[in-house]
Amino acid sequence: MVFRYRFRGAAVRRFDRGARFLDLGLTFVRSTTMRLQQQQLTIRAKLDRAYDERLSGRIPENLWSSKSAELEEELRRVRAEMAGHERASHDYERTGLQILELAQTAYSLYVTQNAHGQARLLKTLLSNCTFDRGTLCPTYRKPFDLFAQGSETGDWLLGLDSNQQPSG
Repeated sequence: MVFRYRFRGAAVRRFDRGARFLDLGLTFVRSTTMRLQQQQLTIRAKLDRAYDERLSGRIPENLWSSKSAELEEELRRVRAEMAGHERASHDYERTGLQILELAQTAYSLYVTQNAHGQARLLKTLLSNCTFDRGTLCPTYRKPFDLFAQGSETGDWLLGLDSNQQPSG
């Protein structure tokens, strides 16, 4: 009975505050993508200026060829990095939402499942449990341990400083 109450209340609080934690990760991905977009614009501007210089005859063909190849390669690298961050953003968001959904619905899932389903859910959420003086004390698996820690301490930023970077 203690487990049911603690688990249910914590799951609801974890979902509400956990959404803010997920948002921090998405903010990082988006800011990195914006930085890469700015880098792409800068490289593109350099390439355009070099082309204008070539057309006006201020730089020789061999210098234009080497510089344009160098800038094009840098542009490809930035585009590939942007694509990787875009994929990571979608994957991160999808996984995070699934985790938050599970944290929010864990109690109702548990009470509606048969014994096999309940065991599977508990194995997903918990790594170990102890029974101490009539109280069940769960040890949560990652990332659910972060939700439990935030629920217990009220610290939902988990050691992030004001710049949203890990402190220490």
